[in-house]
Amino acid sequence: MAKERPLDLNAVRTWIAAWKEKDLYSNAAVHHLHSLIPNNDCVVVITFGVGRAPRSIVFSCWRFVAVASQSRAAFFGKTEVAECDINQIFAGPVAPVAPGDEQLWRQTNTSDQNVLQWDGTRWVQYGYFRKVTTIIRQGEQECGFMEALASAHRFAKLNGCEVIYTFDDSTWGNA
Repeated sequence: MAKERPLDLNAVRTWIAAWKEKDLYSNAAVHHLHSLIPNNDCVVVITFGVGRAPRSIVFSCWRFVAVASQSRAAFFGKTEVAECDINQIFAGPVAPVAPGDEQLWRQTNTSDQNVLQWDGTRWVQYGYFRKVTTIIRQGEQECGFMEALASAHRFAKLNGCEVIYTFDDSTWGNA
């Protein structure tokens, strides 16, 4: 069963400050919030509703490196996920100086988000950085915190997510 953890209050404040309350439920706002969450595989539940019926956003965050393939046929098949710690990959527009063998670098100045690996003499293609946001509930209809949390637990169980981040600003979800 996935563990519930409170969503970082600074991330929530940054997100709310960047969006007008009416836009919090938009796709762009949800993607922005995803970018503020450091966990690479989790589900997020946020409920608002003080003074009105509660509405909830539930979405999953998944960041991974898709292994580069020489075969175009593999592109249309199942995505092979690299076994690397995304948080340990150097990310930036310029390659690191004096990298160690097998050091990974995520090139951020390209639209493809290439992940390159140092082979001892040069940088070679390793894979592609991917960020997938799956919106489960978008806050368009009334939905209390507990109902949204139940949806998050179902999704987490089916998809193997170990963490559910929560933020309840509705007063309906907590006694």
